[in-house]
Amino acid sequence: MIRKILEADERDNYVSRKKGASWVVDVSQLQDTWRRPYITDAPFVLVVCHEIFRDVNNKTERVFHYNQISTSIAVGILLAAIQNVGLSTVVTSPLNAGPDISRILRRPENETILLLLPLGYAAEDVMVPDLKRKPVEHITKLY
Repeated sequence: MIRKILEADERDNYVSRKKGASWVVDVSQLQDTWRRPYITDAPFVLVVCHEIFRDVNNKTERVFHYNQISTSIAVGILLAAIQNVGLSTVVTSPLNAGPDISRILRRPENETILLLLPLGYAAEDVMVPDLKRKPVEHITKLY
């Protein structure tokens, strides 16, 4: 069900953005499409959530972006650990499908989905793009 919802949202995103969008050309080297077969191919999917509000003394308080940043940092450490033990994942954004996925998983209303991490061993025939890093001088400026 998660894959179906995710792919429908991705397909809508591709169709609506494809009209003259430069990002389609930018990601074309990745051979990316709206299809997400790895969601069901992987034996596990980690769904990373974070709080967007909480109740304190019977009053709802909005949780600011710090917890999203902290959760993202924790995911970075988790990605390193996943790779270290020989497993693979693909960081997947839920885009606009997050609320629907939250409902399927019966997550509380005060949470939102940040990322999906399908987890398992890479397929033998997996295609990993040969991306070239920019020289550090192109992305930094010393003051």
